[in-house]
Amino acid sequence: KQLCLPMAMELAKRCETRSKPMAGRSGTLRRACVASILVALSFSKTAFLAEGRGPSKLDVGRRQGLLGSMASMLCAEEAQAVGVAFDYRKLDEIDPSTRKIVGDLNSEKAQKAIALISDAKQKAETLFRNYKEDVTVRWKPFLTPIPEMRAAVEEIQELFDQESKKDVERVGRLLLSARYKLNEAPSVNPKISESALLFSNSLLTTNSKEKAKYATYLKDFLQAADKFMLFVA
Repeated sequence: KQLCLPMAMELAKRCETRSKPMAGRSGTLRRACVASILVALSFSKTAFLAEGRGPSKLDVGRRQGLLGSMASMLCAEEAQAVGVAFDYRKLDEIDPSTRKIVGDLNSEKAQKAIALISDAKQKAETLFRNYKEDVTVRWKPFLTPIPEMRAAVEEIQELFDQESKKDVERVGRLLLSARYKLNEAPSVNPKISESALLFSNSLLTTNSKEKAKYATYLKDFLQAADKFMLFVA
């Protein structure tokens, strides 16, 4: 759900802003189709599978085929949004050296977006160093707000040609997904009480697995940020 929700939100946003006004029976059909895809996106990879069994290539293929059939009912731009949402490549499968920039990398908007992602990366690096020394460090001052990061990612991905844009979008989604994971840190939760935070911190101090979990979240974010910044290097 942590990964599927941002995909669903992105798809809804694209369909709302890029498609032609929807009216009448055809509009109702399109809305129903988009809603169906969003429901499908809300399921995890193991939905409908027997307990204890992970998804096989056949399972994934069947699901992609079903959603592909649903996407054929959409207009071209909406269908493209669905395709982007189901790009499952990992960071090491994407090569930024093949990028082709067609926009103005030195424009004020582009430079502002690049600076924001770079700053988010630097703050996360500082947090990672501090966390290794003291697991009770407060995370929130070191985290860039997700809406600001999403806006910066969207601004940057528009600088590339269609083929390169697919790579930038995929890395951008991995970056934002990793950023969402950082919100699971106890000190980021705005509803947690001081007593509960103290308990969580004591758990981090004594439980090596719990400590390693959050360290992994930070590493994942930094790796995604490093890869993303290579596109504008």
